[in-house]
Amino acid sequence: MSRKGDIFIFTALIAVIVTGIMILHLPTFIPLMVCTVIVSLYAILFLKKNTAEILKAILGASLKAPWPLLLAIGALIASWVQCGAVPYLVASGLRIINVQFFLPLVLLICTAMSAVTGSSWTTCGTLGIAFIGMSISLGIPIGMTLGAVLCGAFFGDKISRLSDFAVSTVSIAQADFSRHVRLMLYSAVPSLLISLVLFFFVGRSYAANEADFSSINGIVVSLVDNFRLSVLTLIPLVVLVGSLLAKLPGIIPIVLSTVSAMVISLTVQGCSFMETLLPLLRGFSIQSGHDLVNSICNRGGMLSMVKITLLVIFAFTMGAILKKTDIMNTVASPVKRIVRGRLSLFAATYLISAVMAFTTGSGTIGVIVSYNVLSSFYDRFKVDHAFFTRTICEMITIQQPMVVWGSSGAFVAQCFGISASVYAPYYFIAFLLPLFGLLYAATGWGYGPKTGETA
Repeated sequence: MSRKGDIFIFTALIAVIVTGIMILHLPTFIPLMVCTVIVSLYAILFLKKNTAEILKAILGASLKAPWPLLLAIGALIASWVQCGAVPYLVASGLRIINVQFFLPLVLLICTAMSAVTGSSWTTCGTLGIAFIGMSISLGIPIGMTLGAVLCGAFFGDKISRLSDFAVSTVSIAQADFSRHVRLMLYSAVPSLLISLVLFFFVGRSYAANEADFSSINGIVVSLVDNFRLSVLTLIPLVVLVGSLLAKLPGIIPIVLSTVSAMVISLTVQGCSFMETLLPLLRGFSIQSGHDLVNSICNRGGMLSMVKITLLVIFAFTMGAILKKTDIMNTVASPVKRIVRGRLSLFAATYLISAVMAFTTGSGTIGVIVSYNVLSSFYDRFKVDHAFFTRTICEMITIQQPMVVWGSSGAFVAQCFGISASVYAPYYFIAFLLPLFGLLYAATGWGYGPKTGETA
């Protein structure tokens, strides 16, 4: 196998991805599909690999892709909105706002919203906008408030079973999601607590006399008018958490939670069977008369997961061919001289994923490339792949609002009309998570027995 040819084809793949995402603004799965074709042709025509073997690798990788799980999550999201679980949590959170603790509460509420919905963008585009409006009335700098919004929105996104990015990252790395969440708590909990303390101290000097809460009240009133809000609507959440704690396998917890949500929709919300069933496919839709409420509620459905499903499938197939042809071994050869043990392995994961994510503006590409380059090292050092997903989420997910040319950064800029330099000093979690991740890698705390390699 030609080393120059491998490096050339890898460079070509990166060029296709960057061009497709940053210049042509195509859905991420399309450049990945083109890359799968390119690397397959390279393997067959230049490396003289057997066509049947390549097709078998593609088919095998496609079957491993967790498309049933992704479709089930789409149905779950719609069912939670329709049964009133999401509206109840949003309304309850907004009702308990205390002006004196505004910034910490913004962080906590946005964290809860993002964790429940699995969508950082939805949290920013709904509650985030309302909180920015409130901060203007309170006289609190909008950079501080947006920092709290982003900390909560992108923090919750990393640990949510409903998060597209978290699920796809765990899927690509073939890790266990429950294990991923447990490991994330090591860095996530102290980062969140420190952020809460920091927001309390930076915000306490701002008075909040005569604050205008009309925008928040409008959301609550609209939710009350359109849903029967009751603590019973939280039963699907209890079912999901209980099923996960019971370690039920596969998509069973999601299916059980969806079914319980359908029952709540039939009984509490008074929906007909067809009204309960159709949103599972098409997504929940409502015209409440309030734009923010519509934005919160109009989402979910299996059809909404088609793009992310295709992305994961082509990520699996491209990775399978890269592994089959040993192209990544050639590309990773410089890394092999650097990676000596656990600390250097996690540092390399940070570096490669960050470079790729910041270069392409796509966190998913950072996941794909870093996993294909470094997965063999995780296997060699007998390190659970869930540590890879944790390291990725500590670096990529939380950093995306800072990548102004990427999708998340562009969304934040468009949504709030605020420069990244305004909120960056208050985006505390972006600095804390990588710090704790590297600290744990250096000390070995939370990583189990040492394997004998040097750092």
